[in-house]
Amino acid sequence: MRTLKWIVVVLTLVIDLLLVTSFLPVQWERKIDYALYLWPESHGMADITHPALDHEIDQVLEEHPSLKFALYLLWVAIAVGNNYLLLRVWKSLKRRGAVARSTYS
Repeated sequence: MRTLKWIVVVLTLVIDLLLVTSFLPVQWERKIDYALYLWPESHGMADITHPALDHEIDQVLEEHPSLKFALYLLWVAIAVGNNYLLLRVWKSLKRRGAVARSTYS
């Protein structure tokens, strides 16, 4: 059970990092995505199904500020829920002494 909780902690931390990077400026986010990209980059056009999708999404969000606001609220709600889950699991591990034992061993 303790191992499962540690897996949940690690997964929620990774998800939290991904959520937080979405609030960074777009140039920073793209550089982070490029640095973390694990697959080889393809220079062919075969895998590009919609080359201007990023620009079209940005255009729609600029034209509809309420949609942009709703998406930010959704993102914040997911981030808060993820942090709440992380806190609950961490407190559960701490209460059982798993954190203290792993820190001092």
